[in-house]
Amino acid sequence: MPDHTDPNGDLCKYLKGVAEVEDVQSYVRDNAFGVPAITTSHPHWGNFILVFVHL
Repeated sequence: MPDHTDPNGDLCKYLKGVAEVEDVQSYVRDNAFGVPAITTSHPHWGNFILVFVHL
C-alpha cells in the first residue's frame, strides 16, 4: 500500500504540481490522479446506478 504522506510519493508530487501552476483547473484536467471517474460508459454503470438510486 502506498504511503501518501511520503514527500517523494505520487500524491505529494501531484500536489506540488497543483501548487506550482497558474491554471489549476487545466492541470487537474490534464493530469488526472487516482481512479477514473465513474461515467455511463463504465462497464459496471448498471450496478453503480442501482446503488445510487437506493441511497
